[in-house]
Formats: sequence, C-alpha cells, structure tokens
Amino acid sequence: MSDESKQPLEYDAVLGGIEGVKRKLESKDDRVKIAALKQALNYGDRGLDLVIRGLDSESFAIQKAAYCLLRKRKEKRAIEAIKEFNKYHFFECKLTIPIRVYDFFNTTITNDGEQIGVCTDGDTTIKILSLKTGEILKTLRGHTKQVNCVVITNDDENIVSASEDSTIKIWSLKTGQLLKTINTDYPRDYLKISSDEKYIVATTDDGGYDRIEIFDFKTGKLLYYLNPLYNFDRETGKLLQYLTPGYIRFHSPVITNDGENVIIGIVDNYYHNCNIAIWNFKTDSLLNVVKGYWIENLAIDKKDRFIVTDDGKLWDIKTGKFLQTLAGGLDDFDCIAIGNNDETVVSGSCPTLSGGCPVYVKIWDVKTGKLLRTLTGHSDVVLSVAITNDGETIVSGSMDKTIKIWGLPEI
Repeated sequence: MSDESKQPLEYDAVLGGIEGVKRKLESKDDRVKIAALKQALNYGDRGLDLVIRGLDSESFAIQKAAYCLLRKRKEKRAIEAIKEFNKYHFFECKLTIPIRVYDFFNTTITNDGEQIGVCTDGDTTIKILSLKTGEILKTLRGHTKQVNCVVITNDDENIVSASEDSTIKIWSLKTGQLLKTINTDYPRDYLKISSDEKYIVATTDDGGYDRIEIFDFKTGKLLYYLNPLYNFDRETGKLLQYLTPGYIRFHSPVITNDGENVIIGIVDNYYHNCNIAIWNFKTDSLLNVVKGYWIENLAIDKKDRFIVTDDGKLWDIKTGKFLQTLAGGLDDFDCIAIGNNDETVVSGSCPTLSGGCPVYVKIWDVKTGKLLRTLTGHSDVVLSVAITNDGETIVSGSMDKTIKIWGLPEI
C-alpha cells in the first residue's frame, strides 16, 4: 500500500487530495503555493516530488520554501535534492532587537543557538537575551565600570566578562550567579577562553603598552605573563627578535585549541607595522611571526589549521604561510567569526571615513574563498558577529542600535 493511500479520507476531502495540491501550485499567489508545498508532504512520494520541483521555480520565495521544507526531511531523495544548494542563499533576518549602543558592543552566542550575551559601551551590566524572541532573560550585575568583553564557554555553562574596573568575572549562564572574581592590575580590553576551559587569556593597556596575561580558569591564578615583542634565548639572554618598535597594541588574543599557544595581532600606534605573533606561552617562546596588512581582529578554526585576519586573508597557523584571500578581500572587516564546523567565515563591515565601504554582513566559504552571501539590513557599522557551530544562526550587532538574528525562515 502506498504512502498516499494511507492518508485520512477526511483530509483528502477537505484539500482535494494530491490533485488539489497541484491546482494550488498553479496559483499566481506565492503564499498559496507555499501552503500547497506544505500540504504536499502529506502525500508520500508524489507529494515529495512536488516539493523537490519547487527548487526549480523561478520564484525565489518558492525556492526558499521548498529548500526549508526539504531540509527537515530524512528521505534520501530529499537530501540529494538540496545537497548542491547554498543554505546561506536563503538566509534572512528573523529578528531585530533594539539595543542602546554608541561606540561599541560585544556579543557571544551559545553553541545551542538559544542565547546571546551582550555588553555595550558605558554599561556595567551584561544582558543575556533569547535568540528566538529577543527577550532579556537575565541581567548580570557586579562590575562597577564598563564591561568591555564577554565570552561564553564551549560547554555553555559559563559566561566570562572583562571590565574597566580591572576585574574578570565568571558567571553561571544558567542561574546568572557570580561564581568568581579575578582581580587584576589594569582594565582588560580583550578576552578569550581556551576550548577546554582551562585558561583565560586577556590583554590590557599598561602604561602605553598592552600586555598579555593568562589565568587559570578554575582558580583565577595568574599563570603566565607574555610580552611577544621580545624573544630572548633563555640560556644566553641574547635578544633573538624584536617585533615592532614604537607604541604597541595587542588585539584579539586567542588560545589554540591544543592549549599550547597564544595567537595575537600586534600593531603600532600608526599602523605602519602589523604582525601576527604565535607564542608558546608554556615555554615562553615565539614560534612564528606573520607580517600582515591590518590586524585588529583575527579568528582561528577549531582544528588549529588557519588564522583569518581582518584584511580578508587566511594564514597557516603552523608555518605562517599565506593561504588565500577571501573573494573580494581587503575589505575592512570590523569583526570576524568562524563557524559551520569550520567551513564558514562571517565578517562585519567597517565603512571607511569616505563612506566608500557599504554596511553588510558577509558569509564566505573557507575552502574556496568564495563569497556565499551578503546580508544587508544594518544602517551603520557592524561591530560584532557570531555564528553557531552548526552554522544555522548568525548574530550581528551594529552601531545602528540593533542586533539582528539571521537564519532560515520557519515555513
């Protein structure tokens, strides 16, 4: 007995059966056609065929509806039909959340794609928002000065914040309870957590020179103090390498996922000299230096294979060798994220003073460097982007005072 013959008779009577679905698909109204595609899935293989045909429609709305419906199916034919499609082609803004911001803010997203943590300029609190509704779920209070950075741990258990009050705080994401305060000598501007939740790496402005410090996540103890500008031979004391002269700033520190190295962007006050330093913090040795074009933001993949910098370039972590430039690269990326199982780079725009660079969020394929999609909707600088590990949700925050949630629509 076929799947079609198993459908309830009253269902067929109301909808006119598969023939009724076909008639609705001949409508000139896309809304009627989309409703018919949903109904078609009640009619077994013949109905599935109708949805697959929707992928070839001249209407973008019908293509999108067919794709979204087929992604939820487990039949081999459905999986094969959408295999060559780029899901980001169908991404849209699912939610816009208004938020107070003037100069900057930072967002961090849970791996389950349910919540985001947000800090904004001048605010001493951290907001935990629902990705589905935009509702404020929790407000974390404890810092006495502006919060500069927030990061959610890989296990979605904790959120860590760095503040102008010279503290780093660790909170329970579930309860909002403050678990630990790490007192430091100076405010922290950037903060990252190792993937195994063993280390916290932070940078701070120390008398005109940034410095890098690594803390034990559990105890809060300062473990390592790094100055990658200088590389000395431990036995002879001879200076082996001096990276960049002048007033120095360190940007976007990350710890490799093997828990061995720190990767940091280094620039001088005039941006004449830009480098990426790869530093083994356990042996206090400089492993590699990559000469860059403009390095204030960088990200690494979860397998420690490559670095993405804000000039749209990819570099080999082990060798420092240049790999490729993302298509249309040398755009000014004000923020970068890697997701979708390390297959996708997401960037947010930083318009030039002349206004020559438009406002956008771009999605790139790591393997090919191909631009997969440009998401438009923000009206001012995109300050922060985040993407879930499965690549199903992208979050962007802008100086237009909004956070936008991007993904596939519910059909």
